[in-house]
Amino acid sequence: MSSRAQSTRACAHPAFAAVERSAEKGNAKALYHLGVMLEKGLGTAKDEQAAVRTYRNSADAGLLAARLKLGTLYYFGGDAVAQDPA
Repeated sequence: MSSRAQSTRACAHPAFAAVERSAEKGNAKALYHLGVMLEKGLGTAKDEQAAVRTYRNSADAGLLAARLKLGTLYYFGGDAVAQDPA
């Protein structure tokens, strides 16, 4: 685990820490929910780039909601991703 993840876990809300533990085990739904928490700053500091990475990992694990979220982020663009409406 990276030092950033360790420092995040130390100061994060207990709900965030629980979702993060489940996501670390590869749970696709937990990865998606972790992305939501990171994107919105729920229980932790807002980190849109980390949110996109977790959405991508969740999508790679087969979760359709994560694929839809990634598509929406790329369609509209934002701080973490460049707009790509193609």
